[in-house]
Amino acid sequence: MIRSSDATSFKAFDTTYAKDKSNAYFDGHPIPAADATTFAVLDRGGFAKDRNHVYQLDRPISDDPAHFELLDGGLSKDSTAVYWTDGGVLSDDPAHFAIVSNNDHYLFTKDSRTVHVNGKPIADADPTTFHVLQGAYAQDGRRFFYFTDPVIVADAASFRALDGPYAGDARRVYWMGKVIDGADPATFRVLNAALFRALDGPYAGDARRVYWMGKVIDGADPATFRVLNAAFECSADAARAYYRQSVIVGADPRTFPPGRAVTNCTETSVSFTD
Repeated sequence: MIRSSDATSFKAFDTTYAKDKSNAYFDGHPIPAADATTFAVLDRGGFAKDRNHVYQLDRPISDDPAHFELLDGGLSKDSTAVYWTDGGVLSDDPAHFAIVSNNDHYLFTKDSRTVHVNGKPIADADPTTFHVLQGAYAQDGRRFFYFTDPVIVADAASFRALDGPYAGDARRVYWMGKVIDGADPATFRVLNAALFRALDGPYAGDARRVYWMGKVIDGADPATFRVLNAAFECSADAARAYYRQSVIVGADPRTFPPGRAVTNCTETSVSFTD
């Protein structure tokens, strides 16, 4: 119960919204100018409406409740605008607005003029031909993109998105759309791809080198390299253990206890399960 509210008519909708015969409330405070008679919550936490407005938290974001809709990805729209997750206007073209893809933490949207990813415009992307390849990689009829940035590819016909931020074509390999100098596209592979899809795929290798986040792990042996714990960025080859790109001083993989999983790594130590 809110101290200043009318006890007889008070109704709590959830832990944040409530109303009585005179006021609507958010977190115990009256929402200015809200119409208590028609005030109701929507089917998404933090959203409510009355006959005049739609509210996100205690702030009116739309004055068109009759046409207001909740969309996928935390978005919403009315007859005049599409709203981003914070209530700001994402597009003023709701009639042509569409969600292109909402996967792998990347929300791609478009209207008749602009393509966005996670609410950021992709400059000069063509909404008509735009489509997502995988993860943050996408293309339109003219170019490839990683997130909002154009990717300058060596061979467009063979370009393909790999797991995580890696991609390749017949001549080059890319990390987050940038060329990995010296990487061999013919033998390049993302390591433990299924696991790393959720972790942005930091590890990869080719016939000559091993990579962490697109950077060479100096001296690592690709033939014997293995990931010990992806979450803590621990790895090893036959002779040395690594934290990210750095050799873990004094750690000898040949002495690691068999059958005990790695639980943590630092630049100076490796920890195992009991």
